[in-house]
Amino acid sequence: MMVAPLALIGLALGKKKKRGKWDSFIAVLVVCVVVGMSVSACNQPSGASAPTTSGAPTPLPTSTATPKVTLIVPTSLTPTLASTNETAVQVKTSISDDGCNNLNASTLEPEPTLTPMPSSIKDELMMYGVELTGKDAYWTLYRQDVILSAVKAIANRFGGILGLSPIEAFTRVFPNHTFEWCDKCVDNGYGWCFEENKIKLDGMYTIEYKAVRLIVHEMGHAMDQKVCASRRADGACETVFENSARTDLQDVWNNDYCGEHLCLARNGHNGPETGVYWGFAGGCEEWQFGMTDGPGEVWADMFIGWVFDTWDNDSKGFGKAKKEYMDSKMQTYLNKYRAGKNILR
Repeated sequence: MMVAPLALIGLALGKKKKRGKWDSFIAVLVVCVVVGMSVSACNQPSGASAPTTSGAPTPLPTSTATPKVTLIVPTSLTPTLASTNETAVQVKTSISDDGCNNLNASTLEPEPTLTPMPSSIKDELMMYGVELTGKDAYWTLYRQDVILSAVKAIANRFGGILGLSPIEAFTRVFPNHTFEWCDKCVDNGYGWCFEENKIKLDGMYTIEYKAVRLIVHEMGHAMDQKVCASRRADGACETVFENSARTDLQDVWNNDYCGEHLCLARNGHNGPETGVYWGFAGGCEEWQFGMTDGPGEVWADMFIGWVFDTWDNDSKGFGKAKKEYMDSKMQTYLNKYRAGKNILR
């Protein structure tokens, strides 16, 4: 605004050899007008139009861009989630034969009722009087869960016979039981019933149902000693080979025949015919985990069959004979705990 008018006057006057009396007055007038306009323009806010005396002021245009805002939150003000004793709802999907996940309403389990639960598997085991000792680092969640599953299976069976809650029934028979994880302490196996209140482990099946059944097998050895009728002054059984469950079994297994074979004994993990397992529901490392065919190992495997009430429905009658024997004997043994008395003391 300043340069253009002054440049025009300068060009006009510069071409004249002789200036008139009005030339200087016009030049001064133009300079004053230009300077006044420049000063007025400098006083206006940047980007705003000059205000008018009538009507509302022209509003500023609204930007459509989203402003970028950075929030700085002090760590001391960061909220924390409230703790709860309720367990989270877990939804399981079923697996079809072709291995695809059928995630739809018909295959989802119903939402369970949320109830307060123990804070850990070890805490829940303590409710059954069971303690996990030894190397803590080796007690993975999987291994803890295997122990809990085995204990619950036994406790449920005890409770059904005694008419008590599973926890009360189990703690009457095993008021204090320990599973100790050790390092290379078991020869040719994973578990060793060290004494009637302690089982040592130095390995575990990675297939869960096999791992659970092995633990039940070892608890069968503990039950064998629990029914010992002849004890020393300190309460320990005189010997596991006398006055115990295995003794009761050995006393009768030579007297009961299924055809030409003994019903209660075992000669190898496979039976006399293909698909027959001496009354057990399966072969080695399925429903039989005893390494020998002596009365102690056969009894412990029969304890597995009794806990899960699962036997071979074979035509020879081995399964029927073993089931009837275990149902009768375990009823007798557990009746001693019905009044709250422990055989051990």
